[in-house]
Amino acid sequence: MAVAAESVTPSTAEISAFEKIDDLFNSFKKTNILVAAIKLGVFTAAHGEHRTAEEIARQCGVHESKKLDPLLDVLVSEELLVRQAGVGAKSAPVYANSEGADLLLGDPKTPTYLQSVGVMMDHFQKEMVQWGGMADVLRSGVKTHTAAHYKDGHHGCEGHHGSEGHHGCEGHHGGEGHHGCEGHHHGPKPEKLPDCHDESAAVEEDEWSGLYDIFEAFMRISFNLLPERFDFSKFRHVVDLGGGTAQLSRILARRVPHLHCINFDLPRVQAAAQKRMELVGRDVMDRVRLVGGNCLTDDIPQPVDLIVAANMMHGFGDDATRKLLIQRAYDALKAGGAFMVVEEIVNSDRGNFPALLMQLSMQIDTECGGEQGSGRSLLTTDQLCEWTGAVGFGADASTVSLVGSMCAMVFYKH
Repeated sequence: MAVAAESVTPSTAEISAFEKIDDLFNSFKKTNILVAAIKLGVFTAAHGEHRTAEEIARQCGVHESKKLDPLLDVLVSEELLVRQAGVGAKSAPVYANSEGADLLLGDPKTPTYLQSVGVMMDHFQKEMVQWGGMADVLRSGVKTHTAAHYKDGHHGCEGHHGSEGHHGCEGHHGGEGHHGCEGHHHGPKPEKLPDCHDESAAVEEDEWSGLYDIFEAFMRISFNLLPERFDFSKFRHVVDLGGGTAQLSRILARRVPHLHCINFDLPRVQAAAQKRMELVGRDVMDRVRLVGGNCLTDDIPQPVDLIVAANMMHGFGDDATRKLLIQRAYDALKAGGAFMVVEEIVNSDRGNFPALLMQLSMQIDTECGGEQGSGRSLLTTDQLCEWTGAVGFGADASTVSLVGSMCAMVFYKH
């Protein structure tokens, strides 16, 4: 027993480290709080009007409202619920969803609702087991039993979108969205994945449709922020590599009326994109073209003055493939064109925690996670600047912050 340190005034460094350690030890509780609230239906019950804890408990099937009080208090402190003093017949405090939580979790019938939340919670339960074996995975390089439920390539499977690589399995978007699978925001993967590079691989519609929804849900906000934070006025023709369900193309065509977009992905992925295209207006449909192909072997469609690779490059298993994609993008562009990489990118000082968590997740979830060509990994700003500069892109890259550690790095051909 370290009795000698009992009466020593703790240093600032010791206090700070203790607080960080305590926070890390307790972080899993926050996730379980969110999962419990969703499973109970707290956000659905708090949608539309302010309700007392007793009313929410009744709607959630909780017999004693007092048992729900601590959960509601934590959700208030996390700014997912708001609490007000009761008035009139409701003398007890009343609760309602915060504005943001109501949009994402309040009403399943609204377009902003996270439709994939149920699948995400199932994935969380599996990840709890998987992450519990992290030390063994890092020591041995062998995946945990839970990780083995997934094929080694999720992340890589067809692209950011959908092709060739992303996060998603078919799509950078995989469907519009994805962040994803895999980690931070990333949703689950099916237990069996087709060979990403086998054009004849049979992909069951029902197996992928749920994943497409997850990817789209995670990427919707980031993609909608792009037109707000990046100036598209100099560009007319956009090609989205591995664009999956064409979510980015649809959003850009809708938000930036002068843009013409091409969703370039494997032919089998374009069927899912076509179904979603049938739901948009004629103006958007006329300015989005679906082209089947492999961005590593087939010619990049023309005309193009902006090429986008979203949630895609980290899915490649080696740096040579990433460099090849950059070279092909450079060759396809004319002077004045640009190459945009939308990813969770690790900054030079390796200080952005969400991206680092994603990096660690990829090491646990793939047999060859790691850096410098050893497997799928997030990119760093230094890597991207080095590789793009080596093929001829200018040093005047710009960075656009999106959601969390998601950002867009833009490289220009002069």
